[in-house]
Amino acid sequence: MPFWPVLVAMLPGSSTLGENLFVLEGEDGPEAFVQARRRLERPEADLVYIAPALERAPEAAAAWNALLAGACIALGQQGVERVYATLPETGPEVEAFQQAGFVLYTREELYRLDPGVQPDLVDEAVPLLARSPEHQWALERLYSELVPWLVQQAEGGAGFNGYGGLVRPQAGMEHVLVQGSDVIGLVQLRPVGNAYHMAIVLHPRAYHWARAVVACSLSRLQHGPPRPVYCAVRHYQGGLRTPLEENGFRWVGTRALLVRHTTAKAREAPARRAEGTERQPEAAIPTALGFSEADPSCSPPLPTP
Repeated sequence: MPFWPVLVAMLPGSSTLGENLFVLEGEDGPEAFVQARRRLERPEADLVYIAPALERAPEAAAAWNALLAGACIALGQQGVERVYATLPETGPEVEAFQQAGFVLYTREELYRLDPGVQPDLVDEAVPLLARSPEHQWALERLYSELVPWLVQQAEGGAGFNGYGGLVRPQAGMEHVLVQGSDVIGLVQLRPVGNAYHMAIVLHPRAYHWARAVVACSLSRLQHGPPRPVYCAVRHYQGGLRTPLEENGFRWVGTRALLVRHTTAKAREAPARRAEGTERQPEAAIPTALGFSEADPSCSPPLPTP
């Protein structure tokens, strides 16, 4: 069962490099397998395919549990800190993953624009600028204001650089929406496989720009080959549905985003003095000059400059 066939090719690290295949062996041969793709720029991985599908083999739920647990342990040993899965919102898959230690951290709506559909013409100038290093601080503030804390934790707190697993797109395909000195939106476009992926994040006070931002962003693809465009909108960005539909997008479905952390922070116990193991300072021996000489081993450490 592919978790979301349309977007498999869009996952970061979609080349064969960084792919892992985990197989659960039974007495009569393989019982189940799962495919994972490493994110080449981050210590993370995406689960992209698992078989057999629960809708065809409900009895495979126990095999899924053992397979997913073993795969996450193996990925953790390779340095992967977070394992992600994108599943259909309805069906038995979400419950099976939760039983294997995965946590649902958000949902998102998926939209598709078919090739040949023309967006609305933009009658007003949209303040979109190419992203540059000088926008980084404002983008971090936008991220902290818009993204719920649970989602920030689930995605490693990397800001928009780790948002949904997106990697930096090609030059000229990432723009910010500015208002004075503030950044109130981010648009990312990138070709993946035989499609384009568009990600839009807008501050609520920028929603009056939403329709124009979508149309302006799509206009940058007019000279490229005709391909479908996909846009995933998270639930806390729900104000984007109408602007997308007004530009020709149609709703495809709802996805559940889950994560399992393979590592946990260990709390170090406070140091305790063991009785009888520390050397007691010896009495100073007076000298003829009236000074005392202490044991060097008992002298306090010099302050660090």
